[in-house]
Amino acid sequence: MFSRTTPISGGYTSNAPSETMDAGAFGQHSTIDLRKAVSSHAGIRPDIQFWDDEYNSLPTLPNDMNELIQAKYVPRAIIYNWAFPTFLWELINDTSTSEGNNFGIIHGLMHHPEDFQPRPVFYTIARTNALFGDTRRDPAIEVTVVHRAPLQSATQAAFHAYGFRSHGGNNTGIQHPVLIDLDTDRISPLEESSSGTLRQIPVRDSVMAIADETYFDWNVLPEIPGPLRVEVHANAARLIWAGSGSGSHHRRATHGAPQRVGREQDVGSHRHQLRRH
Repeated sequence: MFSRTTPISGGYTSNAPSETMDAGAFGQHSTIDLRKAVSSHAGIRPDIQFWDDEYNSLPTLPNDMNELIQAKYVPRAIIYNWAFPTFLWELINDTSTSEGNNFGIIHGLMHHPEDFQPRPVFYTIARTNALFGDTRRDPAIEVTVVHRAPLQSATQAAFHAYGFRSHGGNNTGIQHPVLIDLDTDRISPLEESSSGTLRQIPVRDSVMAIADETYFDWNVLPEIPGPLRVEVHANAARLIWAGSGSGSHHRRATHGAPQRVGREQDVGSHRHQLRRH
């Protein structure tokens, strides 16, 4: 394993698209040069794994950055680096340090109403992990962009396209294509021509993915029990919590629901235990 650290003068403090970390964003600190230097060194194994051990796009330091741009750039960095495990810096800041509240994807303690609330990037990262977590980049999957040059000229930005294959999913091909926008959290059907070309696909500056509609045939996790309240009546306990819908729910053990609940409370030297099976 060999780690590569994002220079502070690069993507952190400038509005630099994630894909430029190997080019102009970091100048002489290009990570491509680093990988070439390490890989060409005598005695280095050819299959050495590189890690990107620190990445973020700060929404607060550059004047031309904000949280909505960060929500697009960070998933783009993750997808761009999919061959390299990437650590995001960071979940939440210790705001007593010089970093303040600049780095966390969850707001730190600043005595503001948004304290401990997720930034928009928290949700786009969650969608990226849900969609791509079981995949690997596959160079054998060819993605041909029709009229790429006019597209890049009109947007003044490079267009990146990658193919991914699921480790355990259905890889028999795309029969019923859908378009997934990780920024807006939308899935839309696409029409495929007889030649197999997808036309009039909306292109945005966020991660857009194309998959077969059957790719989303996932098992749904049971609802999270929170906030949870225990009411004790004589020798019985009643569990009550608010679900994602309206109102409170009285839960019993059903398929996919918790089968056992335990609660412990220490009061001085006495320990009280409640068990409900």
